[in-house]
Amino acid sequence: MFKKLENNRPFLKLALEGFAGDGKTYTGVEIARGVHKLIGSKKPIALFDTERALKALKWKFDEDGIEAVIQDEERSLLALNQAIKWCEEGNADILMIDSITHVWEEFLRAYMNRPDKHGNATKRNRLEFQDWGVLKPQWKELFSTPF
Repeated sequence: MFKKLENNRPFLKLALEGFAGDGKTYTGVEIARGVHKLIGSKKPIALFDTERALKALKWKFDEDGIEAVIQDEERSLLALNQAIKWCEEGNADILMIDSITHVWEEFLRAYMNRPDKHGNATKRNRLEFQDWGVLKPQWKELFSTPF
């Protein structure tokens, strides 16, 4: 009935918002480095980089001798879900996603261009009310809950 109380929640979940050029990526890297040091991680920091901008900040990780591994070829929700699972398997303590906006946009684009029941592309240009009943559970299952 009772079990030992343990903190099995993530140390930190953080989202940065701002205009282009405000320094979100730089600030995210600084936070990731700081958390890596604070928790004493010996694992690499995983970077899911849809912006393809994190390579320019490699020197920040090198300054601290922190290995960073990157996935910068994908923007799909499925690829992000696989990255989260990879981290959960013990490969990384920290995952930085830059930017979730691209994943969301790709998710919507794929949904609107999915084949209909006859295999023909739908090529829709807007969502309808009933679409949210499909989209939200998928997003929750593949991103929100695992994250």
